[in-house]
Amino acid sequence: MPNFIMTDDFPKNQAEFDKRFNNEQACYNYLLSLRWPQGFVCQRCGNDRHWQSATALFICTRCEHQHSVTAGTIMHGTRKPLLLWFKAMWWFTTRKSGVNAINLQDLLGFGSYNTAWLWLQKLRSCTVCKGREKLTGTVEAEMGAFVRHSIFSTKILEFQTRSQIGLRRFPRYRSRWPNRGAVG
Repeated sequence: MPNFIMTDDFPKNQAEFDKRFNNEQACYNYLLSLRWPQGFVCQRCGNDRHWQSATALFICTRCEHQHSVTAGTIMHGTRKPLLLWFKAMWWFTTRKSGVNAINLQDLLGFGSYNTAWLWLQKLRSCTVCKGREKLTGTVEAEMGAFVRHSIFSTKILEFQTRSQIGLRRFPRYRSRWPNRGAVG
């Protein structure tokens, strides 16, 4: 998978995003500049001369190896426009409350929930660093709460903006089974 390096010129807000990536060609040119910042170089033979096919593939003039700007990315082989992918990535990374498959389906106008769900899985796979270590020490996070239910109690991990995660335990007063009393 190619190493794309984010640059400082990436949009800071929705208005900048809409202005910068307002059509398919703008998205394509952005990916092209990330893949080959100094111009095309064949991965197989190192040649810098190419021709471009009608399907936007870069074909090396020496070894005729085909290259695509989306090869090795989550967009590889997609039939959807790059503009939709860019919008999905923007919403995925900038929405404070996150985005779920139903939101993404509505935002992008997909006819299928499954497509939106698959795209989110691909986007989420990009956020995982292989070989990562578990968090230690003081952990800061944005607003939110995680709830974990068990048979005996409900544990709520709650935290406020930029504060430490704290653990509180709340007893369950109703049993799931008729012959058991309240568990505290």
